[in-house]
Formats: sequence, structure tokens, C-alpha cells
Amino acid sequence: MNAPYIYEWLGEPAKTTQVLDRIADELYDDTPGGLEGNDDLGALSSYYVWGRSACTGHLRHR
Repeated sequence: MNAPYIYEWLGEPAKTTQVLDRIADELYDDTPGGLEGNDDLGALSSYYVWGRSACTGHLRHR
């Protein structure tokens, strides 16, 4: 879960965003089967929420 954030440490924040977007697009879905495996009391769901970057002034996440 921490691996995408290594790019922040390396000074490449744009790559962090690319990796998090790919994770969100490929591993999460808004269907009953949209979250594979065990949610571990919300850990995976919260990872999705906090992994998305907010667009200030917009009603959506980037």
C-alpha cells in the first residue's frame, strides 16, 4: 500500500498520481464485486478515498 508513495520521496509526485490513478481504475469499481478480497474493516476503502487527489473548487476528485 505504501509503494506508490515512494515517488513522492524521490521528488516525482506526478508519478505518484499516475500510479494511484491506475490502482483506482483497475482495482476498484462501483459494483458489488468492485472491491476484491477482504475489506479489512474499511482499510482498502479508505486507501481509495485518501489516495485520490482532491480538485479544489470541483465536486469531484482528480
